Amino acid sequence: MSQLIRMRQRIKAIGTIKKITSAMRLISRSFHTRMYREQIHYKEYQESLSRIFKSVLVQAPAQLNPTFSSEEIKSDKELLIIIGSQKGLCGNFNAPFFYWIDNHKKDLLSGRYRILAIGKRVTDHLKKIGVHTLETLPELKLTTISHLTQDLFTLITDQKPGTKVTTLSCFSKTLFSQECKEQIILPFTLPKADSPTQSSFDYVWSHDPEYIIKTLVTMHITEKIRTTLFSSLLAEHNARFTAMDNATRNAEKFLDTMKLQFNKMRQAKITKELSELAGAFETQGLM
Repeated sequence: MSQLIRMRQRIKAIGTIKKITSAMRLISRSFHTRMYREQIHYKEYQESLSRIFKSVLVQAPAQLNPTFSSEEIKSDKELLIIIGSQKGLCGNFNAPFFYWIDNHKKDLLSGRYRILAIGKRVTDHLKKIGVHTLETLPELKLTTISHLTQDLFTLITDQKPGTKVTTLSCFSKTLFSQECKEQIILPFTLPKADSPTQSSFDYVWSHDPEYIIKTLVTMHITEKIRTTLFSSLLAEHNARFTAMDNATRNAEKFLDTMKLQFNKMRQAKITKELSELAGAFETQGLM
């Protein structure tokens, strides 16, 4: 009987875990659906901004701030921004970051990189191997993307002119697969301008053209950072949905198997008790 009690307790515990994983699966799916719709607006904004930038470059020469210029890299250090997850239970989402960090351990410890890590998982892994990070930023959530974007832009512009700035983040290839990639934020490369014949706008400059170009560059870099953060968060929810979906399915299979074993053991126990009872009655001559 004690074995049946232990099995009943295990069934109850697995049922509780299944409820948790199922709830987390629904939450991640909900976030993914919401963010996927917003992603369309992000793309439209980027395309519009790029189109305006190209047409403006036809009318005015590009004179950029040294911080944003695409000149040869002058600084001996590189600012690396690693965007991981704050929470776990998202499958192998953080595994590519850990693999990259372990492969570049010597460079990270040599001081070549100035590291800015977003997400507790990546930060803990860096601390584990003795790599110092610049600053602790808020958790990456849908409500903190704008705030994080401004903080990162401020940190980037505070770097020495000519400093290379690179982000390491994940993006979703499909709903069920994510890929890690490096993206260069600085030096900024100007988009290829349209030919004068393609641009039919005749601008009246209410501000200095140099100021307008710099403003557009700032908007481009800010949007690039925001899109990177948004894509990373979307990939994290995709990974968490996949992980929780697999966990829920496994819990269902495990519950079915354990319930079948429990019923067999209980039936065997009942049959044994009935046989013993019948044998006792027969011995006493009551049957």
